[in-house]
Amino acid sequence: IKEWRLGLKGNPVHLVTRPKNPRARKRRLSDAELLAVRGALGWDGASAPRNASQWIAWTHALAIETAMRKGEMLGLTWGRVKLDDAYAELLDGAEVGGEGQTKTGMGRLVPLSSKARALFAMLPAGAPGERVVPVHPGTFDALFRRAVKAA
Repeated sequence: IKEWRLGLKGNPVHLVTRPKNPRARKRRLSDAELLAVRGALGWDGASAPRNASQWIAWTHALAIETAMRKGEMLGLTWGRVKLDDAYAELLDGAEVGGEGQTKTGMGRLVPLSSKARALFAMLPAGAPGERVVPVHPGTFDALFRRAVKAA
């Protein structure tokens, strides 16, 4: 109304009813469900991933340990994983060109539990700028949905 200098007396958007927020999720996967998804992705949980499906299972296990989001994990590089200090550094969007950006756009340090450190320790370390998880986001989504359906 201001930018286009419309001669309206009121904002018509105020007449639209806002949809209700969806119910918050309260359920976590059971151990049996986690094992079923891991099995559908073909990962044993103890060895380094060898294909995209196994990388997805590894990433899912990391997500459970760190509460990191998919985009944060897929954008994480080896130079930002500090195993000795038990944290991973997530940068803000400006520092990483938008990829691997946190939801808020602000960087943060993610504590790594002993299980999370064990997940990283099973991998051969890469170069500082190399991504930890070598899977394209589109491939990740398709394979994960398929595995959940199969499980």
